[in-house]
Amino acid sequence: MFKQILSHNLQMFFFFTEAHIYKNQTELYSLPTYQHIIKPQDRNNSHGLACYIKRNMQCPEIPLPDVTSLETLGVELIIPNSTLTFIVIYKPPKVTMADLLRDLQIILKAIDNVQKTIILGDFNVDALAAESQPLKHLMQQFTFKFTHPGTTHNHGSCLDHVYLPKDIQNMYNCYTFLPTYFSDHFYVHLQLGISA
Repeated sequence: MFKQILSHNLQMFFFFTEAHIYKNQTELYSLPTYQHIIKPQDRNNSHGLACYIKRNMQCPEIPLPDVTSLETLGVELIIPNSTLTFIVIYKPPKVTMADLLRDLQIILKAIDNVQKTIILGDFNVDALAAESQPLKHLMQQFTFKFTHPGTTHNHGSCLDHVYLPKDIQNMYNCYTFLPTYFSDHFYVHLQLGISA
């Protein structure tokens, strides 16, 4: 899965949720032109997260608070004249909205002073449905805006969210949603107005 997407060698960075990579497999997923940060799947129902960034870019992992219901990965991407922070989130389907909101608020408070932060991932909450309003409201309280109204899943829902803060909402150019043969989730391509 990873190698097919990354073999195009055009993108600066990729994030994967439900990566299903175990600790002893991380080197199997290395690629010559990308460095990676992998939070491997463990035997305790986590699914694993992965981030691939072009080798010529600085991208330290940043610590995030431990939360009980979400898998999280924080990465700082250092680009000329700026730094972008990415928070990747996976919410398992059985996690309740109340638990999601509680843990997400802990994360949002911890990163409240971090500029240019993009929060994205598989939230397993349909952003097109009324059930997502408490989530969108919480994100708005911390100046994050849900930015793509398209479907990201074979069943016509939008489970994969991208939230941008006010300070970079004018940086994104477009979204592309592409079905994949290896998942029921679409590949979500966010194009930002940055260069490396």
